[in-house]
Amino acid sequence: MRRLETEDVDRALFTWFKDARSKNVPLSGPILVEKAKEFAERLGVTSFTGSTGWLDRFKSRHGIVMKRICGESAAVCQETTEGWKDTQLKKILKEFSPDDIFNADETGLFFKCLPNRTLALKGEKGTGGKIPKERITLLVAANMSGTEKLPLLTIVLLNRHFSSGFRIKLNQNALIWPPPKAKLMYLLTQTIRCD
Repeated sequence: MRRLETEDVDRALFTWFKDARSKNVPLSGPILVEKAKEFAERLGVTSFTGSTGWLDRFKSRHGIVMKRICGESAAVCQETTEGWKDTQLKKILKEFSPDDIFNADETGLFFKCLPNRTLALKGEKGTGGKIPKERITLLVAANMSGTEKLPLLTIVLLNRHFSSGFRIKLNQNALIWPPPKAKLMYLLTQTIRCD
């Protein structure tokens, strides 16, 4: 395939890319390839395949790079935590078997969330849109040795509004409590202690 055959595809795709990014649409390599194939078909370029090499050259020609578009910034002082971890925590953990040391963490599952990375022009600010509010909070826990993984716990607050297409099926691994979160965490801790 000669360069001249793909110049129109290249121009059309780059114009579409700039328009999509101006609307903060997250884009990835596979999305660009599919859109390029669509433009090639419309323009009658039958030999276009949209290979990985073509995609790399397209991104290089136009200064397109992968950028993170959302995330949290760490607000914890690393020096303080590292010092405590190296001295106090090690002493405490020595008193227990790895089978008896558990770690649990809460995570949000945003089931309508778009990717947090996108292809963008070099120098383009990586701004994302609003994070959808439809989410489920999960508690994941396992022991240090990895021999015991607690059942996934679903935490649903009563003031959450879910879309009409989303249904919650409650079971023994679901806790539903109204805010405030402090009361929820107290009850959650009591539940884990009882099990």
